[in-house]
Amino acid sequence: MIIKRAATLSVLTGIIIAATMGDAEEKPAKSKVTIKVAMKDIKGGLHTKIIKGKATAEEKAKMLKYAKALPNLKPPKGSKASWQKLTAALLKATTTAVEGKEGGAEALTKAINCKACHTPHKVYPPKK
Repeated sequence: MIIKRAATLSVLTGIIIAATMGDAEEKPAKSKVTIKVAMKDIKGGLHTKIIKGKATAEEKAKMLKYAKALPNLKPPKGSKASWQKLTAALLKATTTAVEGKEGGAEALTKAINCKACHTPHKVYPPKK
């Protein structure tokens, strides 16, 4: 009787492990938004496509994801208040532009001013 229970327990453990491993392979890894990742994509022209009205729905969603994440991240340098003000303006402008509202492209063009954020918040030379 003890052998039957041990065998049953062993089989159940194997099934659980196999099921868990299968789930891990099927689910894509969640990508973590960092300032570096967001800036790489944005610098790559993501914002320009949105401003020009040539962005796909996926690209718009990606830009909006970055804009929503940035206010919650810690700037490499500078005050949190400044970071909050700049990223909140970027989020508002991005939302307006992505939704296709009037003045959205102009608002995003103004809010995406790289120097406005880089001067107070980027560490030079950049860390690799």
